[in-house]
Amino acid sequence: MAGCTERTQQEFHLPLEALFDNLLEALRRSKFELKFHNRRTGLITAARSRVAFGAGEDITIELSRLDPELTLLDIESRAVTYTIKASEHNLDNINAVLQNLHIALLEAGLE
Repeated sequence: MAGCTERTQQEFHLPLEALFDNLLEALRRSKFELKFHNRRTGLITAARSRVAFGAGEDITIELSRLDPELTLLDIESRAVTYTIKASEHNLDNINAVLQNLHIALLEAGLE
């Protein structure tokens, strides 16, 4: 059965590079393992291993520079295998990353 996916977008009044660096920290705090990241292209992929009674999850983040001080964040969470609560887990993953991003930005004095 195909995996379940949730996705959201947000604009940030920050340069792409500052948002990128703080997203790496947010993913670590959210217990995701970085698989790939490229600051130049604004692409980050990360994963969380399968846990008891749950699927592993993949996160893909794409950052797009809208202008020098405005960046679009597109974040997608995908369950590797389908479970009844996969959609709920995906939303929880996105919310956890965004909450940890907020904390990282506050600590960096950017928010």
